[in-house]
Amino acid sequence: MRSFQTTLKPSRSLKILIVFLHLSALALCLAEFYGWMMWLGLAALAGSFAYAWRSVNFQTQNAVRKIIIDRQYRATVYLNGEEEGRSAVLQDGSMLTVYALFLQWNVDGKMVKHCILPDMTDRDAYRRLKVWARWCREKEDKAELAADMD
Repeated sequence: MRSFQTTLKPSRSLKILIVFLHLSALALCLAEFYGWMMWLGLAALAGSFAYAWRSVNFQTQNAVRKIIIDRQYRATVYLNGEEEGRSAVLQDGSMLTVYALFLQWNVDGKMVKHCILPDMTDRDAYRRLKVWARWCREKEDKAELAADMD
């Protein structure tokens, strides 16, 4: 497998989903609650929407903006606001589905979790990242086992 890189952009479908779900919750809150419970619910929804919108637009501190995989199957991730990449190891807690990649990285002893949808990068980079996450980590594990047996 050749080395590759992918630059992530905010997901349009995730933005639409966030707006739809928060508007649905807003309508439910206005219809079913009154008084202080309604105001408390509206405040909680406003906070939830603000946090979700910041997360989907990569405005949080640990947002992964770019992933580079080299020829030795090692990953380098670029977190939000950093010019230099950090070496990262994909953890076993990562989940790969047909429609999304839920990746969990160990970056300098710190856990960074994020979701990658197909519309966050181009089709080829998404496919390569999915193949790397599914199969290439296994090769590293087999190499470690072979080294332990010697």
